[in-house]
Amino acid sequence: MTHNLAHTHNNHLTPEQIWLFPLQFIIVWWIWIVHTLFSNRFNHDNRTERIFSLTIMFLMIIMSAFFGDDLFQDYPAFVGFYTVIKLILVFLFFRASNQDLSTL
Repeated sequence: MTHNLAHTHNNHLTPEQIWLFPLQFIIVWWIWIVHTLFSNRFNHDNRTERIFSLTIMFLMIIMSAFFGDDLFQDYPAFVGFYTVIKLILVFLFFRASNQDLSTL
């Protein structure tokens, strides 16, 4: 993703980059926003949630490797990593909501 941004700043702007960079940025930003929302609302600061957070960061690093000039070439792998990350976040929200219900 930063590679595309660097080329944009060096006056190598192509029409594809006009829509590709915001698309890539919004996807990464959306995962970050959802995880931040979870951490601010439900974080119990325990080992399990830290492991899940580190797992999400690791998967995002791998997912970022599929960003490039030709996103559609590695599209299935990208969608797979995105899906796994979103499933982890859904699991964390579900787990936190069940924990909060048991404390009422």
